[in-house]
Amino acid sequence: MRRFGPLAMILCVCGTLQAQTPGPAAPGGQSPDERAAKVLADARAALGGDAALSAVKSFTTTGRTRRIQGDNLVPIEFEMLVELPDKYLRKDEVPAQESDPTTTGFNGDALVQIPH
Repeated sequence: MRRFGPLAMILCVCGTLQAQTPGPAAPGGQSPDERAAKVLADARAALGGDAALSAVKSFTTTGRTRRIQGDNLVPIEFEMLVELPDKYLRKDEVPAQESDPTTTGFNGDALVQIPH
């Protein structure tokens, strides 16, 4: 299950690409929608196909990012927990600050927010 975290992020980015409004056709003749559909199909195939993806019920991923705070880039460590179809939780922790982690997400229609 560990290999699904980074690839799930790729699928999220690809889904965002597919949701964008169509623009002019590329030099190869493919529209942005056609290119996005191909990228999504390739990503699904790399993960084992639609049957393997439909068997996934939950996944967790961790990573690092940075946020601009004043004139500084502050490092942030995050963890995302997803339980399909309707549960999402993201926990952000700022190691450079002595504060509790911030947790946001949703459980069905209910908002989950635990500020630091």
